Amino acid sequence: RLQGEALQRQLETQHAERENLRFQVRLLERDLRERKVDYLEEELQSLEAENRNQQAVQQETTRLLARRRTLQEADAELDTAVKLEPGRHIPGANVQSKASMATEMDEDDLDLARWECKRLEKRLAQA
Repeated sequence: RLQGEALQRQLETQHAERENLRFQVRLLERDLRERKVDYLEEELQSLEAENRNQQAVQQETTRLLARRRTLQEADAELDTAVKLEPGRHIPGANVQSKASMATEMDEDDLDLARWECKRLEKRLAQA
């Protein structure tokens, strides 16, 4: 019985060592792939495409910031108008109108922001 247990432990040790060696081989194979010119060219193309998209992303960011500023200014104007003339009905001055204005953001804008966030998360995970 003791001999059987010893053999079982030895077998488990051999399995663990085999898995470690397989892992090391995979790492070495990946390192070799990454050193090849083809891989480096693909990585370069990917980075160049990302740089080309950066200008579009910056333009979209500028557009969204301007839109946000416009909405904030409109909100401030509504608040001021309500304070100056509390009895007068001003369209868009109620809370529901303000909420609906805020939720009218284009779905495309949200999709673009989500896409960019996922892209950045992938870049961070790779770094």
